This record gives sequence, structure tokens and C-alpha cells, in this order.
Amino acid sequence: MTNGKLNKDNNSSYVDQSFGCDERLEFNYPDDTQEFTNLSQDREFQHEEYEETKKTKSKLIQKLLTAFIASTFTLVSAVSLIPSDSSNQANNQIIEPENPIVNDVIEEYDIVGFWSDGNESYRFLQNGKGYYTDGKYFILLDWEKVDNDYHYYGGGINEIEKNSFSFWNIDATSTMSSEGLILNNSNHFVSTFKKAELNFDDSFILSILDLSFEERIQGFYEYQETVSVSPDVSDLKPSYYLFDNQTISTDIGSDDYHYYEHFVVDYEILDNYQIKATGEFIYEVSRDNHTYRYINNDFYYYYFLTQDKECILADVFSGKHILYKTELPF
Repeated sequence: MTNGKLNKDNNSSYVDQSFGCDERLEFNYPDDTQEFTNLSQDREFQHEEYEETKKTKSKLIQKLLTAFIASTFTLVSAVSLIPSDSSNQANNQIIEPENPIVNDVIEEYDIVGFWSDGNESYRFLQNGKGYYTDGKYFILLDWEKVDNDYHYYGGGINEIEKNSFSFWNIDATSTMSSEGLILNNSNHFVSTFKKAELNFDDSFILSILDLSFEERIQGFYEYQETVSVSPDVSDLKPSYYLFDNQTISTDIGSDDYHYYEHFVVDYEILDNYQIKATGEFIYEVSRDNHTYRYINNDFYYYYFLTQDKECILADVFSGKHILYKTELPF
């Protein structure tokens, strides 16, 4: 899959304005100032508490030697999320897999169709597109035939919990056996999926399958909920994001403090679900003889899909927030 990229301009412009609050307050900043710079270096605010799970290619080889293979685990690479200071990233921890036992391999088969194993499903379409779902999150896929089997690949968020989320990179090759279609699942195993009847409405997912990632992310995203909060200013959050061609506009602030800072920045697409905005992002607010200043050099956004919504998980100022795509309010 070819990843698109847009030009990045470090000299991004910033325009101050109030958005969605009663008024903009003017502050006289006292001497007692608490500054949160490079929050990833502070143990309390390290991004290492957020883990992302990567699923990498499961090589289904040596089918004729399956009597010597005893494990069904596929490769799992656990890495920490990208922190504000990339030098603090944890070392990858690799679990070396062995290939699964495959009995009664069927050489000629067609992958097109809906395949299910419990609450996890794949759907492969005639046009080389498809998706994986665990019933809640959807990961878009591309596929192509390689010899007698099929190479399928894609990636995206597959779990969000309080204070953590994970995403899964799929890059694997299928195998057909007499028991069913052997594919990866989000629990890091190779499982057998059986052909089934589609039991939910996936019309929304199908409607965006043919769009490029650059096309899909365009539009207005409204704040819905916070996964984790920033220090001290507990409701510091983005009120919206507007992706408009090559720029992102947003107002980030606090309802409690009645102050929002406006940002307009360029962005870079890292892959088919990760976006990075680079610049000097500063939010500063005062109360009770304290000034809180938040500084980040990079913001990261993770695009993900549910059955009927396009969403973004925004990683800004040490907080994680979910926004849903909706119509422009103006």
C-alpha cells in the first residue's frame, strides 16, 4: 500500500481566537509559573503507559513440513506509543513465532467473501479491497493473489481503553485448509475463519473503501470524550479539528478556564491511520497565582473506524481525546 504524504511547513501560522466559550480572559501572569515542557521526560506523564500492539507478517511457509511445527502463535511486536520526545521510545520486545500447523492444505481457492470466527470477521471484495472487524472497530485492507494464496495488508486502531489504546498492522498471507480459511486475528493468533452470511450493515464501510486516506480524513471532527487527561488542567482538550486540504485547524483549551488557543498547522501522513503535525504548540493559562504552560513540538492523530463513524484519537498536550466526524456547524 502506498502511503500519501503532504508537504510539511514548520513555520506554521497561529491565530488567537475564542471558540465555543463565553469570553476570552486576559491574565496577568505571576512569578509562580509551572511549565510542562517535554512531558514525556516526566515519569508521571510518560507516554510509556500507552502501549500499541503491532501485528506483523505471518509467514505461512513450509506447508509440507507441518509435522515439525507445534505452535500457532504469530509475530507480535509490542512497542510504546510515540512520545513527545522520540528519544525516550522503549526498545522493541520481539516474540519469535513458529508457523502454525496446517493440515490438508487446499491449493486452489477464492478468498472473496465474508469469513467469520466468533466475533472477528474479514470481508474480501472482488476489487482487491476489504476489511477486518472485531465487531466494534474496523481496519481497512487491500489484498492481492500471490501464487495459490492471498496477501492482505492494512492497519489501524483495534482497541481503546481508559489510559491506553492499541493498533494493529496486518501484513500476512492466507492459507486454505479443509477446516477453513487460515488468517490472523487481533489476539495475535492464526485462526481458522469459516465462510458465513454477513450479519450486520457494512454499507458505511463500503462507501469509503475506494477513497484514499488523504480523501477520507478531510472534514470536521467534533470532540466526544477524553481517554486520558492532561495534568493540572483536567479538562484541557480540543473542541474540534478541521482537516482542510493540507492544514489542520483546531481550538484547544479548557471550559473550566474559559480560554481556548487557536492553532492552524500543516500535517504529514505517516501511514494509512497515523498523522503528525509539527510545530511549536503552547497553551498557557493562569489561576490562583499559578500559571500552567503546556508545550509540545509534535501532535499525533490516529484515524479509526466504527461501523458508522469516522473518528480521530488526538494525542495532544499529554491527553488522549476522541473526536467524531460530523457536518460543519457553520
